[in-house]
Amino acid sequence: MKKFLRLIAAVICFLLLNVQAEEPKEYTFAINSAVTPLLHAAFVNQTIKTVERAVAPAKLKVVYVELPELEKLIENHQTDFFISTAATIRRYQDLGARDVLTASSPFSKNPNRSEGSLFIVKADRSDINSISDLKDKRAAAGRPTAFGMYLAAMGEIAADGYDPKTFFRSTQFYGLNRDQIIKDVLDGKADVGILRACYLEDAVNRKVVTTDQLKFINLKNDPEHICLHSTRLYPNWSFGSNPSVPPAVLSAVAAGLIAQKPVGIGLYWSVASDYTAVDNLLKSLRLGSYQRFSKEWFWQRIVEYRFWILGVLAAFALLLIHSFIVSRTVKIGRES
Repeated sequence: MKKFLRLIAAVICFLLLNVQAEEPKEYTFAINSAVTPLLHAAFVNQTIKTVERAVAPAKLKVVYVELPELEKLIENHQTDFFISTAATIRRYQDLGARDVLTASSPFSKNPNRSEGSLFIVKADRSDINSISDLKDKRAAAGRPTAFGMYLAAMGEIAADGYDPKTFFRSTQFYGLNRDQIIKDVLDGKADVGILRACYLEDAVNRKVVTTDQLKFINLKNDPEHICLHSTRLYPNWSFGSNPSVPPAVLSAVAAGLIAQKPVGIGLYWSVASDYTAVDNLLKSLRLGSYQRFSKEWFWQRIVEYRFWILGVLAAFALLLIHSFIVSRTVKIGRES
C-alpha cells in the first residue's frame, strides 16, 4: 500500500513539474497595416510594449496585416488582440470579437465621434456640388470594407436614399496606396475620391496636394472635430480582442492601456460609450451579422460551396439507390 501511495505521489509531482515547465501561452496581436498615419507610430509601439508587459510571462507575437487578412484572422479566431477600425470589430461581434478601447486624439474631443469619410473632387468640377451629383460618376477609394476610405461614405449615400451598390458607375480600389485616390481625382481618372477623415490634412502636410486643387462635397460642420469630413462621425480606431483571451489577462491589458500617457500627437486609449451609429451603418449596408444572416449571404454560401453540396447530394442519392437495389434483391430472393 505504501509503495502504491509513493507511486501516486510521484506521478502527481511529475505532472505538476511538467505543468510548471510548460512554455507560457503565446498571444497574437494583429494590427491593421493602414493604422498610420492616423495613429502615430510611437503610439502603436507604446501600445505593443504595454500589451507585452500585461501578458507576461506569455509571449506576444505581433503581426502587421492588410485588412482582408485581418478580417480572416478575426473571423477564424486566429488572433487574440487586434487594432483596426471600429467598423471592422463590430462586423464580427456576433462571432465573439470585442471592442475594448478606442483611440482618442486631439483631432476630436469625443471618442464616439472621430472617424468618417471625405468626398473630394477636382476644384474645377462645377457640375458636382452635392451627393446627388455624384450619381453614376467614377469613384476611387481604399477597399470595399475599409471604414473611412469607403464604408462611411457608402453609409451617407444610403442615408440619402440611394442604393450604394449601384450608385457609382465604377469604383477603383487602391488599398494602402491611398495617395493614388487623390492623384486619380487630379488627373481626371476619377470624378470623386473617398478619403477617411484627417487623411487629406496629412496629405497636405506631406505636400501631396493643396486644398485649392480640390473641392469638398457635403461638408459637415462639427465643432468637435477639426478635420474636414462629409459624413456622420463614428468611434475611432479601436483595440479589440477575441474570446480566446482570459478575463484576467484582458483586464490587465485594458488597465495598462488606459494608464498610458498621451504620445506622438497626443494619442491615448479611452473608451467609446456609443457604437449605435456604427451598428446602424452596418445594418444599412447589410454587413457583418446583418449580412451573415441574410438571404443574400445564404445564396452566396450556396454558390461558394456548390461543389461540396453537389457531392453530398450525389453521395446521398447513390446511397438511396444502393439501398433500393439491395432491398429489391433481398425481396426477389425471398419470393423465389
